[in-house]
Amino acid sequence: MVVPIHAPLERRTTNERRFESEIGRRKDSHIFNSLIIPLRMKVGFIGYGNMGSIMVRSLLCSGALDPENVMVSNRSATRMSSLKEHYPAVEQTTDNTVVARKSGLIFICVRSDQVDEVVREILPSLDPLAHVVLINGGVSMAEIQQNYGLKISKVIPSVTMEVGRGVTLICHGQVVEKGQKELLENMFGSVGPVKVIVEDCFDVGTYMTSCGPAFVAAFIEEFAEAAVRQGSFSRDEARAMVTETVLATAALMIERGKSSEEICHSVATRGGITEEGLKVLHRGLPSIFDEVVRVTLVKHEQS
Repeated sequence: MVVPIHAPLERRTTNERRFESEIGRRKDSHIFNSLIIPLRMKVGFIGYGNMGSIMVRSLLCSGALDPENVMVSNRSATRMSSLKEHYPAVEQTTDNTVVARKSGLIFICVRSDQVDEVVREILPSLDPLAHVVLINGGVSMAEIQQNYGLKISKVIPSVTMEVGRGVTLICHGQVVEKGQKELLENMFGSVGPVKVIVEDCFDVGTYMTSCGPAFVAAFIEEFAEAAVRQGSFSRDEARAMVTETVLATAALMIERGKSSEEICHSVATRGGITEEGLKVLHRGLPSIFDEVVRVTLVKHEQS
């Protein structure tokens, strides 16, 4: 939806309101087609925090998962109340071992420092053939596989999956079966492009895809704020114009196959105002992004 530049941007205070609208639209459009997951297979999610909740709702909303085949566990039952409202067929529990015992595909959606504890907790309840998926960039698949003998994959999703866009990074452990790989990749393919990588590429890949939405949003905000400081437009007007410009530029690159160089060349005439602005960006942006990459990689190694 294009936001009119004369109107304030719509502000939604919760994820629930955004999902409620999209869920209703997709139900009305008969988009649900839960054929990716075998009918008798349960898919479990341990942890329902920010990323866990986005994953569950997005996969349900896309039709990749049937609510009757989904289980979610979380320490706080109240955290899952909105999920129960929209998807009453989803089984909920505060006991992680229940999810482990009943599920053939299990996502561990907790903090990196909690993963080992959760794995040890659920290990006695796991089916030996169960496929366990981590969503933490800082947790080593090799260590988990070696220590516990599990079929392990790692998925790094993006918050943009809730609008059916954004790249999901996936890496599979050595003992994951072909069918399990395909099932996982098809699931996330329902909410955006999937890129299968080796584990060593997660740090830089995460910088671009998972951290990326925050960096792009910060760029939009600073771009708009610079315009606001000139006094011609309100903050809402400037933010809406810049957001639509970013969206339209991405569409030129994706839908028309235009490169960034081609777009710059088509806009920046010799001696014009765009050319002067690009000179400033070319002087400053390389060092800025080099520093952003550096600090994110350092933090990734520490996590």
